[in-house]
Amino acid sequence: MCGIVGLKPTYGLVSTRGVIPLSWSNDHVGPMTRTVEDNALMLQVLAGYDAADTNSIRANVPDYRSLLRRSTSTIRVGVPRDFFFDDLDQEVDAAAKKALSVIQQITASLRDVTLPFRAADAETARGVVRAAEAYAYHAEWVARTPELYQPETLLRLQAGADITAAAHIRARREMAEARRAIERVFSTVDVLVTPTVSMPPPLLADLGRDVSASMRLSAPYAHNTSPFNVYGIPSISVPCGFSRSGLPIGLQISGAKEAEAVVFQVAAAYEKAAGWKAVGVSGRSGLSTANRTSPPVPAPLGACASPAW
Repeated sequence: MCGIVGLKPTYGLVSTRGVIPLSWSNDHVGPMTRTVEDNALMLQVLAGYDAADTNSIRANVPDYRSLLRRSTSTIRVGVPRDFFFDDLDQEVDAAAKKALSVIQQITASLRDVTLPFRAADAETARGVVRAAEAYAYHAEWVARTPELYQPETLLRLQAGADITAAAHIRARREMAEARRAIERVFSTVDVLVTPTVSMPPPLLADLGRDVSASMRLSAPYAHNTSPFNVYGIPSISVPCGFSRSGLPIGLQISGAKEAEAVVFQVAAAYEKAAGWKAVGVSGRSGLSTANRTSPPVPAPLGACASPAW
């Protein structure tokens, strides 16, 4: 939604210690940068085992930046159209099709795939786990000082109080099954490509009308990203165009567990082939400035906390 590069790494690759949780089972933290190379540099610093974080994993951390230069000519691309391409805005659909045509030219193959664990089922499990775990963290303050919460946040948190232990356990089991099942798709493809969100960002005025309007309008924006929180695999969003009104559109590239290097490779190759490395947002109009001659300035580190309501 902001025309930059954002990475959600493999679950546990980057420590979440010190981050206020939304859902311990879904929380991922990663860098937000101007370019893919900047992102790889930031992950190099952030990735690694943290004994003080119970969700941290011991994983091989390669030299991500050096691997960006590898050819993508042998990489197989899968496009999971079910769920992720449902109800796309026309401009997002057009930008995604154009981006896929570029990716097809720079990789070995591109074909439609069906995920072994349906994204809709993953989203259902995530919703239960997120609600229960968010309420568990905030329960004391929700009971003591509910007036300090924004009305929409309070409503969402309070919904978690109704999740039973049995429902949470079943949903956690489904998440574990989803994380195991998603591995199978990567026996036939190396990355998955989808639109990041299904429509351009809404107007703040529309979101601010009332709580019900905000909850209804914001719901679609986590549709394509939240299943990958359940899968626990790396996903990167890169710019792939602008709407007619100048709002940015993103492309999501996901890979197998701990395959950030491959995700970076495809993202960097696409960024170069499509010319987005030299594209910025100019002024309030949001128009692209592809003819900018000054070198891009690395954006400061941002925390990309992926779980959404």
